[in-house]
Amino acid sequence: MNRSIEEKIQEGRKQLDHLEPSAGLWDKIAENLDAEESMPRIRKPDRVRIFWQAAAVTLFVLSSVLVYDKLQTQPVPDREALLQERLGSDYAEIEQHYTKLIGLKRAELAEVSEGFPAIKEEMTKELESLNTEYKVLEEEFLQTGSQRVVDAMIENLRARIQLLNREIEVLKRTNESYHNEAKTI
Repeated sequence: MNRSIEEKIQEGRKQLDHLEPSAGLWDKIAENLDAEESMPRIRKPDRVRIFWQAAAVTLFVLSSVLVYDKLQTQPVPDREALLQERLGSDYAEIEQHYTKLIGLKRAELAEVSEGFPAIKEEMTKELESLNTEYKVLEEEFLQTGSQRVVDAMIENLRARIQLLNREIEVLKRTNESYHNEAKTI
């Protein structure tokens, strides 16, 4: 590709080499240069003007920095505090009650599932899934403030407790049957 461009340049040069600029061309250029020299020169700015321009720029920059800093340091409302404020104390009591029950059930599950790490891992995944859904519901509540979302949040807490109760029962039965088999052997 470079060769073709070079070849085109050489061909164009051959076609234009026989042409000469007109004799008066350099005289016209000289006249234009003389005319530009005779034009009044632009006055150099005086020191006072430069000082005030620099002061204005400095003031603008400092003001911008201060405004930016003020905007950055404004406290962002705490998500949990905002939730508690919007949900009210009644919901806080309900959530605290269910959270306490969930904690107790998780401790009981940890005791019962000591010999079953796969089941413990599966339960952790299911509870994390429910917890993720709960966080989504919290965000939706912050956006909509809907009572339907609050009901869904409570239902999510109940579902966790039911899941834990069900798994505890299954593990208790499994442990009992395992111990009964061990005794009969």
